[in-house]
Amino acid sequence: MCWEDASIDRQLLGIDEQSKIMMISSAGCNALSYLLDNPNCIHSVDINPRQTALLELKLSILKQSDYPIFSSFFWDGWCEDYHSVYSSIRSSLIEESKAFWDEHIDYFSPSSRGFHFEGGSGMFARFLNKIVDRKSLREQIIEMSISSDKKERERIFNRVEKVLWSGAEAKIWQTNGVLSLAGIPAVQRNAIGDINQFMQKVLRQIFVDQRADNNPYWGRYLKLPTLNKPTLDYLQEENFNLLRDRSDRIHFSTISFSDYLSQTTQKFTHFVLLDHMDWMVGHDKQALDKEWEYILERAEPGAKVLFRTAFDHLDFIPNFVHERCKIDQVDPQWLKENDRVGTYTGTYFGVIE
Repeated sequence: MCWEDASIDRQLLGIDEQSKIMMISSAGCNALSYLLDNPNCIHSVDINPRQTALLELKLSILKQSDYPIFSSFFWDGWCEDYHSVYSSIRSSLIEESKAFWDEHIDYFSPSSRGFHFEGGSGMFARFLNKIVDRKSLREQIIEMSISSDKKERERIFNRVEKVLWSGAEAKIWQTNGVLSLAGIPAVQRNAIGDINQFMQKVLRQIFVDQRADNNPYWGRYLKLPTLNKPTLDYLQEENFNLLRDRSDRIHFSTISFSDYLSQTTQKFTHFVLLDHMDWMVGHDKQALDKEWEYILERAEPGAKVLFRTAFDHLDFIPNFVHERCKIDQVDPQWLKENDRVGTYTGTYFGVIE
């Protein structure tokens, strides 16, 4: 599951039938959600072949199965007929995706933990649930999630907060091992500072400022019983046929963002970078500068750029970018009220001249 709220992206990006989107695949959820806004094409890339394999599996099941199966796989995280479904679509996958799913398709077995609780992020979710249960917090979290009274949610949260961040967990949360499961590299940890304080702020946003009973991200990982039907746009039944009809507009590759841009002649109206610039800051600042050169070269006039970061500044953006791209931080108060993930210090939106 992507940990960027696609509903936020769709409101910011203004996608229409003229849109040509260049984006990072991640788990593929957001690429599928963008299809709902009728773009001309989506070019989705990722250096992680597992992400490519997941996006391709979603596309193949979307094209070749029905809605109940699609929803079972990617909302419930398991399917009674998972093996026969996979066998029926396997031939349509690229070789790398076949190799991955031949080994891991049992993630969707009814007897498994369930797809959402496999892999690194799944291990983090299991760790979180173990803490919640060991500290007997589940009933209070459910009560907090369903309450329509913000003052009541805050009262419960204050009680839960004291217990959740007490004892050994106050230190365990901050270890590189646990944070790496959540996809937080060392460079982001250093940018965030006090992880406990940051996560307390995030969870207060999700459970107090908003209602979490229909939150498809935190609610799914915390197994909230109120999530009895899909709340992600691309998984809602009324959108299934529309997505199937438009699915061929998504083109995917296992390649870096920069390498793809250096090889294509396609011009783009939208660039969705997720938080990957943070990773580049920590590994190869020169490559980040080069990537922005490619973005500016391949951008149509007025192209839009959306990215998130753990940093509270944009010092990592090359100076030459600001000469052509006006970048503004998305209103933090609006995000506080609407972003159902909330795990970034800043979300930024830019327009290229």
